[in-house]
Amino acid sequence: MNDLQRAAARARPALAVLSAGLGEPSPDMAQALAIIEQTLGDIEAGQHPLDRPDNWPQRDHWPDRPHWDRWRWAIKALADSCGATAHCRPKYQYMRVDVRQARSDALTVALDDIGCLIELASDRG
Repeated sequence: MNDLQRAAARARPALAVLSAGLGEPSPDMAQALAIIEQTLGDIEAGQHPLDRPDNWPQRDHWPDRPHWDRWRWAIKALADSCGATAHCRPKYQYMRVDVRQARSDALTVALDDIGCLIELASDRG
């Protein structure tokens, strides 16, 4: 099992914690959860998420990095729903994700696990 697969194994229950802890999702929250779910599905199927075509219409922050704008939007939407903040920036060849304290420790840990998944998924290496 590689690092990306290990991150996906931690992110799967984290996604459940977020879903349960946030109640009825807003449309943005539902879309953010679907983005992470799709990323997890790709990894669990043995595919790298960067191999999927990037059809995200708002590629304005990092237009040369497939999926980065999409993942950035998703983690920020999830963090906002949890009362937290997420900061994303390029670091070497991957996207660094930092999450600040959410309403509860469980939500903070779940967001951090999703952030780790995004970091590893953003790097082909």
